Order: sequence, then structure tokens, then C-alpha cells
Amino acid sequence: MKSHGKNIKIALFLFFLLFLPLAVFYASSEKLQELRSRAASTIGEGGCSEDQILYQNYNIIVRGISSCPKKRIILDALFTLYSQPGFRQKIGNAPLKISNIQSNSENMAYTSNKSLVKLYRFENRGTQEEWKFVITHEMFHLLTQRNKSVLKNYDLNRLSRSDSKCFERTSGAGSGLYLKTYAKKPANAKAESFAESGALYIFDKSPLRPGLIKSFRTECPRSYQWFRENIFTN
Repeated sequence: MKSHGKNIKIALFLFFLLFLPLAVFYASSEKLQELRSRAASTIGEGGCSEDQILYQNYNIIVRGISSCPKKRIILDALFTLYSQPGFRQKIGNAPLKISNIQSNSENMAYTSNKSLVKLYRFENRGTQEEWKFVITHEMFHLLTQRNKSVLKNYDLNRLSRSDSKCFERTSGAGSGLYLKTYAKKPANAKAESFAESGALYIFDKSPLRPGLIKSFRTECPRSYQWFRENIFTN
């Protein structure tokens, strides 16, 4: 009986030694696969390294875009902008979704609220430089959504007088001066002038209307200085 009990103990020992690690391995593999699937659905479509960088560095998820090179355009634009002193601190790290909308719109992009930026037919129109400029423009709209005091402090009346050659007059309900590189006469001259000026601060000229202001820094010095002192400073 003692020998029989000893044999049972040895058999149980061998069972756990041989088969338990395999059971743990398969359970761990399934868990790992589950975590990978969850991460893929959280981070973005397509499994691009750009998705991971956007999510980890900027808390941004991209939707409706399958092309990794196209996602690289978004990443390049944001990397340039977030590298500027003070910008990350002012815009914060709240979650943001950038969604591509496959429908026609007179706008290339639209910032819906403080957590959503819409791009219209991102993969089917526009050059890389145009999209980088447009995305940067929208990020300044996002900044004013999250930090309303920024737009409140933007003195469009004073700056449009100081840099008069950089502004045109709109009409209608949004009557007032607006930065002339903006694609159309805006309903909200102050908000669009602010966002356009921010993009011009980064790129110096607009790839969409390059001939109107050839150098934001030299042709619109008061506006450039305002952004340097009020936005791009720690």
C-alpha cells in the first residue's frame, strides 16, 4: 500500500511537471493574443507604428485611414507642432480622435469639439504639405476648444491694424478682418485668423495659398511676435 501511494505521488508530480507548464503556456498565449487584439482596437487600424506613436506620445487615435504613409503625414505634423515650446502644456493630454470622413465637403477638415477632428477624404485629395498645414490649423482650433482663454486673449483688432497687409475684410454676420491666406471668407473671423496664424507660425507660408503671404515672420511681425510670446513659451 505504501509503495502504491508513493507511485501515485510520483505520477502526480510528473503530470504537473510535464503538463502544467503547457497549460500555463497556452493560457498565457491566449491572454497575450487577447491583449494584442484589445491594443489593436484601441490604438488604431492597420497595425502601423505611427498608430502606436500617436497613441503613446499624444493620446491620439486615428480612424478611417488604412495607409501607414498617410498616418505618417499626421504624425509629422503633430511632431513638429508639439515640439514647439509651451504648446503641449497648453493643449493638454486629453484623448483625441482624428477621423477620416469619406464624403465631400467644402472644408478639408473640421474640429467638432475638444476630442474630435474630422478630415474629409484625407486619402484621396491634397498634397502632404497641404494636409500638414490643414492638420496644424485644426490643432489650433482644438487648442481654443480646450483652452478658451487663448482665443479670448487674441487681439485680432490690434493685430489686423499692425499687420494690415496680412488681413482682408469679410462681410455678413461675421463681418471683420481675417488673415488673408484662409481659403474663404470665414463666418468667425477671429477663430479662423487665430488658427491660420498658428499654422503660419509653424510653416511661415500656406501651401494652399502660397503667394499671399510669402513669409509670416517678416510680413506679419506683430502677429508672429504675439504667438511667440503667448503660445510658444513655457
